[in-house]
Amino acid sequence: MKSEKLNENESLQHNLLPHLYDGYVQTDDGKLLPVHRILMSLISPFFHTAFVTEGLKHGSNICKVSGVKSEILQLIINFTMDEKIVITDENIQDLIFASDYLEIKKLLGKCCNYIRFNSSLKNCISLYQSSLSLDHLELSRHCYRFIEIHFEKLVNQNSFLNVTFDILESILESDDLNVSRESIIWEAIYSWIKANEETRIERLHQLLSHLRLSQHEISNIVKKLGNGTIKNHLLSKKKLNTSNKSKRPNPSRKCYIIVNYIANKCTGSITYDEKIDFIRNLFDIPIRPTSVASDSNGNIYLIQGVRCWSYCLEQNTLESLPDLEIFREDYGMVVMDGFLYIIGGVIRRPSYMLLRTVERFNPITRRWSWIQSLQFPSKGPATSLKGEIYVLSQRIHSQIKNGIIYVERYNPSYNSWALMPHIPNLEIPFSIMTHNDRIVVLGQHNNELVLLTFDPKRKVWYTWRKTLRNVFLNPKTFIINSSFVIYEASDEVENPKTFVWDKIQKKWIVTTDPFLKNLRHYNIFCIDSLRAVRILCDRSLYEWEKLSLYTIVKGSKDINICYA
Repeated sequence: MKSEKLNENESLQHNLLPHLYDGYVQTDDGKLLPVHRILMSLISPFFHTAFVTEGLKHGSNICKVSGVKSEILQLIINFTMDEKIVITDENIQDLIFASDYLEIKKLLGKCCNYIRFNSSLKNCISLYQSSLSLDHLELSRHCYRFIEIHFEKLVNQNSFLNVTFDILESILESDDLNVSRESIIWEAIYSWIKANEETRIERLHQLLSHLRLSQHEISNIVKKLGNGTIKNHLLSKKKLNTSNKSKRPNPSRKCYIIVNYIANKCTGSITYDEKIDFIRNLFDIPIRPTSVASDSNGNIYLIQGVRCWSYCLEQNTLESLPDLEIFREDYGMVVMDGFLYIIGGVIRRPSYMLLRTVERFNPITRRWSWIQSLQFPSKGPATSLKGEIYVLSQRIHSQIKNGIIYVERYNPSYNSWALMPHIPNLEIPFSIMTHNDRIVVLGQHNNELVLLTFDPKRKVWYTWRKTLRNVFLNPKTFIINSSFVIYEASDEVENPKTFVWDKIQKKWIVTTDPFLKNLRHYNIFCIDSLRAVRILCDRSLYEWEKLSLYTIVKGSKDINICYA
């Protein structure tokens, strides 16, 4: 009943509002568009000045607006009544300029969000030009990163041929252009010059200065050119100056999957490379997982209680898996060779019990099975390296408060666990991970956090990084851009701190990176599969949207999935 009344009120307002206009906006072509002065004044300081300050002073109810099309102004007028608007590729540039010029912050925000989520090969150049004109730093960075990532495809678009010289030069200066070979840069320059030889030929040598090829490679390119203006212009110069910068790095083989959960909501997103400044949303689901794991191809596994789901990155699908055999907490979770392992953990009811048992999920048979148990109970994370699983375990000792800390290694070929040498002087273990083919453990000793690694030749554990005073309730660690990050995972800390290992100063520093400042609800996984990364980089935003629209959610009838 309430919703029906609300709908009636809304329709009544829409029917009455057109009859209550008390002002006009005049366009360049002389059209008078009727408006509600109070609504226009509330949403825009520009119209507040025109209708209230100046309007009352001069007794006028007409505001003249220059440089904005009448159809765009009409969209803005409609927006003032219900804050709804349809933004398209055709009107986005006019809308973003008008909202900036007329100081309509809410509409400008909607335009910026549209650009972030609808950038494509066809519109990224024009959107980048618009963001530069608006002097919108965050938006221009987003568009520039999109151009960097998709440059190899972008050079085949007609929009690229119309780019201005200044923008083209700023793009070619980038060290992060995603190109498989440097000669693609030359092909881009050649295509751009060829599109308008008469006016652009004089710019050729300036653009060549950003080409990171040797003189010999340039000479070979010139020889292969057919006779024409460009070849003659190049041959007229005694020396062709190219960039003396080091060659651009090969396209990244790595990217990150970021899973974030707050309250009863879990979101997944992915980066295009090892930078965190350009992220594509994957999914948004109404659950709060207790554990998350990922394999090298970017497939994500989520567990809440005994319930399990798997997310396939390539197909953008979420699938419900069979439930776990028992409910456990604080367990290790790892994916290896396509199998999902649930290791150790704690049962709190009816009585507290540390577990040694291990469950394994087979994606082919779609069944959970019990495998060989650990030698000692385990309560904490797990990791994998070179086809084996590593997990922290504790042997209870009457004279040692937290027991003796071990790392156990699982060999799936023999279905057996083997003890590595115990970790001496470690009071509390927090995390275990791999780095450069080594096992790394984060733990506490004498109220200080230490990172320890294992020397396989000497078969001893040693401190790998300078210790850090423990200011955490529940410290966790991960590796990003080859640097260690230690962060607070507890919700009880009001102002959590995050420390990053500075390779140059060789010490821990408090990070100022806004993304890294508060990581307690995040799980971050690195994908180093070249195939998976290529799929992501080659997938256009249209393809992302298409995947989202046609996603099949298997066996998840009780979950409403919202794909970004």
